[in-house]
Amino acid sequence: MDLKEVIKTGFLLIVLGYVAYSTTYTVHEKYHLPFHSDEWDHLTLGKELTKTGSIESIKKVNPYIGIPYTSYWVNQESGFHLFTALLLDHTDLPVEKFGVVIPTIISFILALNAFVLVRYLTESLFAGLTSAVFSVTIKSNVTFLGPWFFVPSSVGLAFAPMFLYLFLRALYSKKIFNEFDVIFTSTFIVAGLFHPPSVTALIPVFCLYLILNHKILREKKEKFILAAAVGFVLFIAMLFVFNISLSLLSNPISFLSRYLVFTGSDYKIKIMYSYPAYLGWGVISLAILGVYTAISSENRKEWILPVAVISLLPLAVQFYHTGKVFLSPYRRIFFYVAEILLLSAGLGLYYLYREAFNFIKTSAINMKVKVVLDVFVIVLVFYILSLQIDSTFKNADKLYHVIDEGEIEPLYWVKESTPEGAIFITKPEVSQAFTPIAERKIVAKPRTFLRVTQERIDDVNTFFTVGCSKKKQIIEKYDVSYVFGPEISCNFLHLIHSSGGDYIYKVDLN
Repeated sequence: MDLKEVIKTGFLLIVLGYVAYSTTYTVHEKYHLPFHSDEWDHLTLGKELTKTGSIESIKKVNPYIGIPYTSYWVNQESGFHLFTALLLDHTDLPVEKFGVVIPTIISFILALNAFVLVRYLTESLFAGLTSAVFSVTIKSNVTFLGPWFFVPSSVGLAFAPMFLYLFLRALYSKKIFNEFDVIFTSTFIVAGLFHPPSVTALIPVFCLYLILNHKILREKKEKFILAAAVGFVLFIAMLFVFNISLSLLSNPISFLSRYLVFTGSDYKIKIMYSYPAYLGWGVISLAILGVYTAISSENRKEWILPVAVISLLPLAVQFYHTGKVFLSPYRRIFFYVAEILLLSAGLGLYYLYREAFNFIKTSAINMKVKVVLDVFVIVLVFYILSLQIDSTFKNADKLYHVIDEGEIEPLYWVKESTPEGAIFITKPEVSQAFTPIAERKIVAKPRTFLRVTQERIDDVNTFFTVGCSKKKQIIEKYDVSYVFGPEISCNFLHLIHSSGGDYIYKVDLN
């Protein structure tokens, strides 16, 4: 690589890094902690893994309350929790900073993967750049989550463009078997074991693309025979990894309905978005242009984006009408379609830019006027990109805060000054962040995907409103050693630390 290419690559990485920083990290300027309760739950399980070193430990024990639980999410997302544990070990970041820095890095990876994919499709650096900028502006909110949050859906989203890129490189290589076959297969297997819904959502895209390009199937049948064999091995491996009984295979319909048909509370409470409402009509207009131009192209590689929309959109529609969706949860399907539309919008903006330049170049006007018009077009394109980046902050002020930043200090005091294994009753507002930071167990917390019995929740909520006699009963019931909450006056609670409005008491029932 010559000096010019090094400079160009370095400049590109700086731009993508700045875009990721601008759209993801800066949203935490007013609140320097993870926003979403799911983030704290994932950090809790990841932290538990760093101590036990065993995936089985988090399948059997809820780190909050120390009792077995059978959450769907533990089996489906254990690979993500292993990933979290490895990052926690190797980055040595405090968990509260981890949930801010790592999503920014994941946004950068999304932008880079989007750039590589679209640069490959169009052979244009500028097209790759516009699509990369659009890719990280997918709107994060507490319904669909997104790049602002450290959750499996945002990580899966970041690597989706990479899978499309590797799929095309493997498919269009002149060799029947090539290095991209190995890279695509190995990363797909790892991602499948890491978090199955992240890859199953892409299966319709690959299938429809191959159907539309069936000539390749005949030309490279050996490749697809091998791919089918690898797919079968992966399927069997996943049965064992996720402890799925082989007896279920005797009834394929029952198996598919249990593991590849997804329902959700979204349907019952009608948390639905139309894509124009979610992305904005400006993005949709550019996406329509990008999809139309790509599907009209003689370069069939560009078809991958329209094919992705065409293959996944019916699944989202199906969920809206039936409450069920195949292959992957509705939110992931919705998110993948939205991300492909954003990539297409970046492509549409590039096509407008290219046609404007071609028109100026071929028009019979003065050269100085042409230069002015060229500059105007470039400025206009970058203005549109800046507006798109700004649009991502629309929902920032609507995000709730799990805990106050001032409560971090007493949580670290708990970690440093109380024995491991101690059980706390904590006020509900800090409970979700208590275990990953203080590394102590608590009686209960508000219900998220780490299930807590309603009895425990009721007891904790009651504890801070009842008299000392009832408080003592609850403490004895759960073998509580410490209380973290507002100021309390009971003779069996001895104040050992206070910070702001938080008080920590040691229990002494003797």
